[in-house]
Amino acid sequence: MFSNAPSAVSPSPLPDNEGRGLARTLGMSVTAEGVETREQFDLLRGMGCEVAQGFHMSRPVRAREMASLLESNPRW
Repeated sequence: MFSNAPSAVSPSPLPDNEGRGLARTLGMSVTAEGVETREQFDLLRGMGCEVAQGFHMSRPVRAREMASLLESNPRW
């Protein structure tokens, strides 16, 4: 399940509670995609979303740079 969190600039639909509940019942994780701001990240965390990706965490990096990024133990 993918979603964009809403922002003040461009509102987007949030994943519905039933969809997140169904995914968890089936043992699936819920991933929020396109997280660009701390506000979006905090909102999704508050909704119980445990996995997210987007520019808030990191701009795209080359494969050889990924190891260094992960070794730095980033905390979002």
